[in-house]
Amino acid sequence: MANVIVLRKQYSTLLDEVYKLSSLTAVLDGPNELVKEGANANEILIPKLSMQGLADYNKSTGYVAGDVTLDYETKKCAYDRGRMFNVDAMDNIESAGIAFGRLSGEFLRTQVVPELDAYRLASYAQIPGVTTAKAALATEIGNRRAQIDKDIARMQEQIAALSAEKNGLKEKLADKTALYDKEYEASVSKYDAEIEAYREFRDREPQDVTELVAQAAEIEEMKSHINEYRRMLSLQSDVDGLREETEELTRKIEKARMLPGEILQECKIPIAGLTVKDGVPLINGLPVSNLSDGEKLDLCIDVAIQNPKGLQIILIDGVEKLSTEWKNRLYDKCREKGLQFIATRTTDDAEMTVYEL
Repeated sequence: MANVIVLRKQYSTLLDEVYKLSSLTAVLDGPNELVKEGANANEILIPKLSMQGLADYNKSTGYVAGDVTLDYETKKCAYDRGRMFNVDAMDNIESAGIAFGRLSGEFLRTQVVPELDAYRLASYAQIPGVTTAKAALATEIGNRRAQIDKDIARMQEQIAALSAEKNGLKEKLADKTALYDKEYEASVSKYDAEIEAYREFRDREPQDVTELVAQAAEIEEMKSHINEYRRMLSLQSDVDGLREETEELTRKIEKARMLPGEILQECKIPIAGLTVKDGVPLINGLPVSNLSDGEKLDLCIDVAIQNPKGLQIILIDGVEKLSTEWKNRLYDKCREKGLQFIATRTTDDAEMTVYEL
């Protein structure tokens, strides 16, 4: 028995450290030196320190005095469990205390501490207010678990999408690989054929290519002549087309030049001094182009008067070129013949002005 007591004292501090490191509820333990033995063997006295809280400070009287009370509460030890192991004293000495120390530490860490924590937590759960906290904690745990389940489902969907994308990429990679393999094989076949052709030329005897070079130069020169000839043919075709267009325009111009005379000759308009010679209208033996602007307008009015079926409206354009005498003469002639006329002239004014004559 003496050996047991001695070993307990030697290992008591170390075993307390093992307990503190292993237990979940050791942080709630108070100092051992404050606990006293009770009146009975299964009783202990636990100190309970009570004091008053803060009070307002007074400048005149200072701080308010407070009271401190130390009472001891009697607690009965209703949980008494244990286990006994026999360790040979010589074995423990020969192992330098490892036999007893290892046995005690492992027993404390794997057996005593879990049971003590379970007992304490079960006891704490019976305290009023703990149940409510436990329910709230259970609700929070349930919410967290539901959120975790959602996160897991979302991650599983992402994993499935990534897996599908991965499979698609694998298929694309396989298609690309097959295409590249096909192109590679075609390139290899092409290069093999070229290499074989090069080998064939390599094995041939060298030949004099001077004549071939001369023939090639001659062919190139002939090609340049042919291209020049083709260009000349194209230019000749363009020239022929332009010549035909020129002749057509000449015919049209000549016809336009002769047309007024032909019209005047066929119409037989009774205008004094008006004759037609070789398709050219003449006034008193002179071409109409030799008349002044006023004389030309006067002749035009005479021609217009010969068509009684018209609207009897004459437009006299460019009167700014006429003298005042010719303008009055033409205006009077239109009035005498009962013709309505509009005379226009170009000025430097920014706006158009209309006058009634």
